[in-house]
Amino acid sequence: MKVYEVARDSIYMRGEFRSATLRNKEKMLSDNGITAVVCTLQRRDEELAESGLVRYINYPLPDARYVDCDALYANVSAALNELYNGGRVLVHCIAGRNRSGLVSAILAAKLLGLNGEEAFAQVRRARPESFTNKVFEQYVKNYLEMPQTGIWRP
Repeated sequence: MKVYEVARDSIYMRGEFRSATLRNKEKMLSDNGITAVVCTLQRRDEELAESGLVRYINYPLPDARYVDCDALYANVSAALNELYNGGRVLVHCIAGRNRSGLVSAILAAKLLGLNGEEAFAQVRRARPESFTNKVFEQYVKNYLEMPQTGIWRP
């Protein structure tokens, strides 16, 4: 299973992997030293969430023409807590491009002290196909001036 490393030994992203066997999930997580999974989907991976293999973080984030800042920063806050305690985080959505890109970019910005343009570029280097959602791209590139609560629409 392909995993994209956004920030060395800390932030990873990919698409959905619910259909994989628990054994394959465990191998992918173990091979990358991942200690927490951020699922941005409405539908949780109950098998993984209940397995105890990793900390399972799940604040659903819509892939829409707006940013749900409350859900975004709930995911970011929980993931940062894991990272600050020496963990490694895998962020995923369905395709591993938009929602996972959005969360990964904000995580990279906060963890590495990047501005929005730098965080965007960091994710794009790891996953060139990311950010087909231009609203998410705009939010990330300007994230220092963006709200962190409520709904943001361009």
